[in-house]
Amino acid sequence: ALLIVVAYQQQISLASSSGYVSVETAEAGEARGTMENIPMGGEAFIGGKEPKKRKEVTGEENKELTDDEFEKRGTENTPEEKEGTGTESTGPQIEEKEQTKTSGESLGEDSKVDQNEQKGGDEKFLFCYAVVMNPPEPTIDLVLDYMSECDGHMLFSNVSQPEKGIKGIINADMRVPVGGEWSSALNTPHFWKVWRYMASDPEISSFKWFVKVDMDTLLQPRHLARLIRLVGVDYHRNSVWGDPIPGPMELFSQGSLSKFGQKHIEICDKQMDMLTKWPQEDMYIFMCLRALGSSNDEPRFEEWRFNGEIPDEGFRAMERQESPVCYEMPGEPEKRCLDRDHLRPMVGFHPLKSTYKMETMRNWLAYEQEKQEGKTKNQNEA
Repeated sequence: ALLIVVAYQQQISLASSSGYVSVETAEAGEARGTMENIPMGGEAFIGGKEPKKRKEVTGEENKELTDDEFEKRGTENTPEEKEGTGTESTGPQIEEKEQTKTSGESLGEDSKVDQNEQKGGDEKFLFCYAVVMNPPEPTIDLVLDYMSECDGHMLFSNVSQPEKGIKGIINADMRVPVGGEWSSALNTPHFWKVWRYMASDPEISSFKWFVKVDMDTLLQPRHLARLIRLVGVDYHRNSVWGDPIPGPMELFSQGSLSKFGQKHIEICDKQMDMLTKWPQEDMYIFMCLRALGSSNDEPRFEEWRFNGEIPDEGFRAMERQESPVCYEMPGEPEKRCLDRDHLRPMVGFHPLKSTYKMETMRNWLAYEQEKQEGKTKNQNEA
């Protein structure tokens, strides 16, 4: 008999004045790997089309990176930062795009999300952002595609590229060293500048919720917006999802960003020296917001994100549109199986370290729903 499991990150954490202790599952430990904190990028795809066969091409946009190659992007030593040398655009590059339905918008077998339900009558509900390398990672177009379903979005780097929606504010080499307790990217200085910019920009800071994604993460923004509303937390509160906050997908409220903008230098940086203690951006923002009184309001009633390695055989099964997708993992006596109906309502999926994997996962999640919608449409026309 096959054991049906879903790799779901669970963490138990303790914080004290002397430091931070984390007890993690195997899947949670993986999330602390190097690539959790290294900015990546993606190539866009609208679900519901017949899945493409994997092409054997050498173009950078279609290249699948090995884990080692992937981790080398952004992990080289960083030179000392030079003040004022970055290229900046003249204002926030936030595009309000028409919300069109895609095949991935169902939050369950019988639930639908239309434009009005997603936004809840508010056009500035969810702001999505990411930090990208220079040049951007191969997945950039995929990430921009799903970010178009957010109410606003922006990518940050050290050079502006308006055609890609990238704003250059970081003024430093995007490559960062790796180290610390989890041998992860020491990238807090880069993200510190991004959060300060967001908090001080009147357009961005007026959004109610903010989600940062790593560029090897597939996000379903409409599912996330729906789930935020189901949880029902007041966005004026200092509210985060996760204890600690999950690096691949960091969600916090307008109240959190406001508190950060007002108090991070005085409390987090000067009094508690967090820039030194927490050089990993996900731990810095989690510990800083906690020091400023945050509450963990992530959903307790369901699994809301997927975090776990999937071997190549799993993606080949997804291409064949199998469900459940079953595969073996080293050191585990029984196979893991991923059920499409169980995963489809989830908000995010990590890690997907190539355009092929991200596109395949998105196609697989959308497949049965698109077939059903097409059948219903044909019946209605008949």
